[in-house]
Amino acid sequence: NNELNIQGLTADVQQVSVYSLLGKEILSSDVNTQSALSLDVSDLATGMYLVKFQGDRSFFTKKFIKQ
Repeated sequence: NNELNIQGLTADVQQVSVYSLLGKEILSSDVNTQSALSLDVSDLATGMYLVKFQGDRSFFTKKFIKQ
């Protein structure tokens, strides 16, 4: 699949970024109060990545596996 679809974003999330497991930022997108976001991951190699959801005062990460 060449798209990473993210749904259920809250107003607290302002930016979504994708990182390699080595910590290198690969792509990033501003959320702009959207509740859903679609990222083009067609250029990413097969493997595991981290998706960082960033807000004003906090952030959290989730694993993402590109097949």
